[in-house]
Amino acid sequence: MRKKYIIALMSMCLLSCGHVEEMHSSSLIQEKQPTKLIVDFSGVSPYAYKGDKLDLSGLSVRVSRFVDFKWDAGEEVSNYETHPAAGEELKEAGELTITLKAEAYTSLEYTYSINVIDKAAYKEGEDFAKALTTYQKDGEEHPLNMYTIGKNGGLTYFNPLSKEQKILVVPYYFDGEEEVANEDNREMIEKTFFATQEEAESANQPYSLKSYYEASSFGKKSINGFVAPWFKSHVGDGSADALANGGVDAAKDIKNQYLAEYEKTNHGLLGPNAYPWTYFDGDGDGFLDFLWIIYSHPMTYGTSNWWAYTVHNAFTEPSNKITPSLRTFCWASIDFLTGRKPHVVVHESGHSMGLVDYYCYNASWSPMGGIAMMDHNIGEQDAFSKFSLGWINPTVVDEDAIIDLKPYASSGEAILLPSPSYNGTAFDEYFLLQFEAPVGLNKRDYLFGSGDAAKGFLNPGLRLLHVDARTKKETVSSLCEEHPEQGTALAYDNSKFGRGSMNLAEKCTTDYFEASNNPSSTDRSYTLISTIPASYEPSRNTINSKGVVLDDNALFRVGDRFDINEGWKEFLPSNSNLWDKARKHDAADYGEVSVDKECTIDFTFEVVSLSEENIRVKIDYQRKGE
Repeated sequence: MRKKYIIALMSMCLLSCGHVEEMHSSSLIQEKQPTKLIVDFSGVSPYAYKGDKLDLSGLSVRVSRFVDFKWDAGEEVSNYETHPAAGEELKEAGELTITLKAEAYTSLEYTYSINVIDKAAYKEGEDFAKALTTYQKDGEEHPLNMYTIGKNGGLTYFNPLSKEQKILVVPYYFDGEEEVANEDNREMIEKTFFATQEEAESANQPYSLKSYYEASSFGKKSINGFVAPWFKSHVGDGSADALANGGVDAAKDIKNQYLAEYEKTNHGLLGPNAYPWTYFDGDGDGFLDFLWIIYSHPMTYGTSNWWAYTVHNAFTEPSNKITPSLRTFCWASIDFLTGRKPHVVVHESGHSMGLVDYYCYNASWSPMGGIAMMDHNIGEQDAFSKFSLGWINPTVVDEDAIIDLKPYASSGEAILLPSPSYNGTAFDEYFLLQFEAPVGLNKRDYLFGSGDAAKGFLNPGLRLLHVDARTKKETVSSLCEEHPEQGTALAYDNSKFGRGSMNLAEKCTTDYFEASNNPSSTDRSYTLISTIPASYEPSRNTINSKGVVLDDNALFRVGDRFDINEGWKEFLPSNSNLWDKARKHDAADYGEVSVDKECTIDFTFEVVSLSEENIRVKIDYQRKGE
């Protein structure tokens, strides 16, 4: 809930009632005229530090008069007193009440409270360790990210830390759609994928796939590749109707055509500068790194074929280092690129590296509130996505602290508030704090929106994310909490009760707190990642409401304080202050559970200061037994 200091100005609108006070300002020519004093503390920070001088430079005191049946704008006055006085040293920590008197105008006394912080009692960012994006095995350090987990499960993701893998992009058209298969469209596809940032902006697009991920990964991922000439479908009679299995049929057709053309003189349709098929197996694992297919047919919402999607495991061919086998591919209509909007390409390519959708497949709720690249295709990849891909290392804050953050989109900075027995990696349960601002890759989408989607956050503030990215082997009864690198998949997603459950608890394939352990008597599914907003209406609860898109009110700003016990319990599946991991697995049968009542969320935080470049967060931990 957003909390604001209530200035005793409701006193902002106090009239001198019952009598007319004589005004002493020379600018007030008329005597016996109704007047009011306007005292505005809103420019004074609600926080200060012990040892500092009291700063009241933001205080405004004005006297207004009633002329021609309305109040004028008022005149600044300075003949008032405050206690303590401006410039006085703040010697004690705790709540300080400032009183203001202006006896020349009114006998009323105005008050305002600030929190004086003993900064010496708090640690700073450099005092804490960073979360890990690696794990130890046989005395050696290995990367730990979505690629690692996918590989355990038999999936060959596009490695988020590789600069050697290449994308093969194939424009693909059908009989009767030849007018789409022109060179202008092929060049548009090429710029969408591989333009530099300067080239993208000159073409009036916010970024290309290449420039987006180079910036988002802070240079850890480089995306390069080749856009082939237009391939005409050879499936059946070559018509769109003959493509029964969508991109799977097309991918097989493309492989056959590519290999055949490459064997021709000057590589046939591909041209003399074409790359061999093995070029697109940059890591040498015998599988094509990543195939992108842009098809000519109009997109059709709600269909299985004519939409955009990513496939990892539709092919059964074994590894082949001579003629690499198909594995991960993306499929999207050229309609998604119209207007030079690369958002769908960026979103689907996020799936290629192992990121999942953050919207709900059965449209039963809205955990991330739309504003995320893996939700409504908006802005930057969030801090969890970057963390789980191995691109950033959040600061793990487990003691009282005052931490400064720069906008995460340009800095990669984030605060991680860990759950008990946190394993130190992205693949556990924790809260993330990221400083949102319309900068970097967020700027254009946040200010102007992306296509038909909503805009992002227009003004800077702190975003609170709850993440439960624990991994599992086969079922959620085999969670890999201590050794996440042994997991084969994430335990939870953002579809209520799991993908394909049709929002029915009895079809749940993931774990949850049963009604018997839930004060609300409502089964609540776990989520992979959700936004816990600073302020919300019950009808716009990002967990329980459908289609919610967040706005600036979701961000914490100066004076806003988070305490799980003060209105935010409903954002957790326990409907309490218990972490998800408080539910213990006593057996594979979901009917046998126990709850660790000590596994509680024991921190609060509040935003101390905020500018466009920096946000300061104060974090306090409640120790057990206090």
